[in-house]
Amino acid sequence: VTGRDERKLKAFLDEAGHADRLLGLVADAADWQATESAVRRTVTHFGALDAAVANAGFMSGDSIGSGDPALWAPMVLTNVLGPALLAHAALPHLEATGGRLVLVGSVAGLKNSPANLYSATKWAITGLAENLRLHATTRGIGVTLVNPGMIDT
Repeated sequence: VTGRDERKLKAFLDEAGHADRLLGLVADAADWQATESAVRRTVTHFGALDAAVANAGFMSGDSIGSGDPALWAPMVLTNVLGPALLAHAALPHLEATGGRLVLVGSVAGLKNSPANLYSATKWAITGLAENLRLHATTRGIGVTLVNPGMIDT
């Protein structure tokens, strides 16, 4: 389990229990070195990688027509680049185990909203999942796209 905020990550791990079966690592999904290190440390800790889940993402809550462009880059990097970085780091390990890559998109990636950049990032994840599926399934790796609706987090 990775997260950018060490305090929140620790709280999650404490609540989840099973400390002997979980590994918590502070990492930013949009940072290649952090992502590659997290995958490598996970493989070292558990001996193999059977699955990787790209779940990091957030919504800036504004629109292209009236929003603050300063908020867009972190969202696009986390929502789009983050899953691609995880896939790049994890695919060789998943190939070794016949594992599965899970990408968490959104219903916003299936239905457009006016001037909504978050929706565009989730459309990108839909495309990434389809693209990766073409590549990964020939190597015995499963690729799953999950598109949840609104969730109160």
